[in-house]
Amino acid sequence: MKAADLLLAALVTLPGAAAYGDGNEDAQKCAELSASSTSGLATVYSDDASAAFFAAQAVGYCTRAIESGQLPPPLLANTLVLRGLWIRHQSPDRGIADFDAALKINPDFAQVYSLRGLTYAQKGDLDKAIADFDNAVRLNPQDAPSRSMRGFSWQQKGDLARALADYDAALQINPQDAETRTLRGTVLLQKGNLEKAMADFDQSIRQRPQDAQAYFNRGVAHAQKGELDQALADFNAVLRIEPGHAQAFFNRGVTWEQKNDLDRALADYDAAIRADSRFAEAYTNRGVILGKKGRLDKAIAEFDTAIRVNPLYADAYYNRGIAFEKKDDTDRAVADYDAALRINPANALAYYHRALAFDKKGDVDRAIADYDAAIRIDPQYALAYFNRGQAWRRKGNLERAAADFDAATRLSHSQGMAGPLRSPANSR
Repeated sequence: MKAADLLLAALVTLPGAAAYGDGNEDAQKCAELSASSTSGLATVYSDDASAAFFAAQAVGYCTRAIESGQLPPPLLANTLVLRGLWIRHQSPDRGIADFDAALKINPDFAQVYSLRGLTYAQKGDLDKAIADFDNAVRLNPQDAPSRSMRGFSWQQKGDLARALADYDAALQINPQDAETRTLRGTVLLQKGNLEKAMADFDQSIRQRPQDAQAYFNRGVAHAQKGELDQALADFNAVLRIEPGHAQAFFNRGVTWEQKNDLDRALADYDAAIRADSRFAEAYTNRGVILGKKGRLDKAIAEFDTAIRVNPLYADAYYNRGIAFEKKDDTDRAVADYDAALRINPANALAYYHRALAFDKKGDVDRAIADYDAAIRIDPQYALAYFNRGQAWRRKGNLERAAADFDAATRLSHSQGMAGPLRSPANSR
């Protein structure tokens, strides 16, 4: 996050050894290496050998200074923070230990709460991260980066209202923070407020024309509004900025599929998989298209791969079940629907198709039970009513059959389905 970069830049401008009149050469070199450039600290995120050497040098100077026992408390706290900055990427716990030690010396060191909070957030310990950002904001109410990062932590916890409040506050302090504006847009997008979300993405793009994430999210918003050509344009922009953006290839593929251009969709799913060989959703969507093209064995192979990559991906089991159903392999279809429903018991389609499979096997009672489940989940599921009516008719319960056929016909009319569903002749 840009907020993290701002914190790093702030820390490296803290006074070094010379500011305290202390002659400790190691502390001075620790501070100088850290302050030489904000990108210097960023080298700890690189696998480059020279960067690793640079980081090791800085950690060495900081450690010798800390262990010398010669530093006055303010300089010791600062040096602990700088060492923590260098080592937090390779060893978050060691970084946190240094931040802890610095805060014992100076409990009002606001920037250190922010950095420790950032480290906790990167470890996935969001509650501790939020507590640290709370302290940072308490000590410095104008700390926009901490508000933004606290908002991001709330967003990861699913508390969109608190996330939105923090992003709003951060942007009041710093209206030029395009990254926070993009993040606020993602919350608005999640809340379904598409117009406000797009306004944030538009402004982020004006401020930062190379903001791939803003283009991507605006593309998602356009797609949700049914503006498919605009969505394609935004996903194209993402891929011009980041040619290896797997999710942009995937979303562009979904958009091509919505436009019924299956070949272009397939090409984009191919590209998504080249960019990320563990992209289970892309394998699944590629399998769906191959199934539509009648290449069922290849489709099943794609679903197999998706399941190997992510054994808990319900859609892969469901779609493999559909492929087996098309191949008249009813038992394997049922097994896959079972698996899909174990993972996601709220999948009305899986209940519906398992009901069709039971119907095909002559197990009418189990078919009716699954149609019941599909309708409980989706009371507007016209085909489920229609096929349940067929099942009741086969059992001789014409009254229930007629009620289901009526419901199916009513729903098909209200949903504008072509060829409204009707009850079979003599069903009553």
